[in-house]
Amino acid sequence: MSHWITAYTKSDKATDDPLEIATLERGAFNPLNRKIYEILDCVDGNYCGVSGCGTSKEFTLKNIQDALGDIDGEENFIYEANFLRDCINADDGSGFVIDFY
Repeated sequence: MSHWITAYTKSDKATDDPLEIATLERGAFNPLNRKIYEILDCVDGNYCGVSGCGTSKEFTLKNIQDALGDIDGEENFIYEANFLRDCINADDGSGFVIDFY
């Protein structure tokens, strides 16, 4: 069991074969697994304890940038920061869809 979090650009997610732009995995019992949900302000309905809830949520570029600003430079959250940077680097102006499993 673990948290598998995958990001897509909103425009690409609408296609038949969307390309993942960022992925993040945290173990089910890793005490840091909740942080990505907190900084993206999406704990309710997306965080189900030992895994994500099998949900998707849309985010703007500003949402992603703000989340990165909350953890940038924090050593414990380098994977989350890299995930968010990958999203920012792939921005096409359409926004993002992130899946939480």
